[in-house]
Amino acid sequence: MTMIFVKGDYEDEIDTNIMPFGKYEGEYISDIPISYVKWCLKNLDLDDWLEVELEHAVIEDVNFGRPYD
Repeated sequence: MTMIFVKGDYEDEIDTNIMPFGKYEGEYISDIPISYVKWCLKNLDLDDWLEVELEHAVIEDVNFGRPYD
């Protein structure tokens, strides 16, 4: 999914499937180790959209598992 944020005259497009910062910046959230995803949820103050995406990754992991981590 792509979101467009508008603040005054400034417009920014964000791919919500991509981690926007940190050790895995620029990688698909689905490719990030679930331990890091859980760490982010527990320890960081995240934007709402990112928190939702990371929570979705945890749910996917619980329901379907991941081939690593």
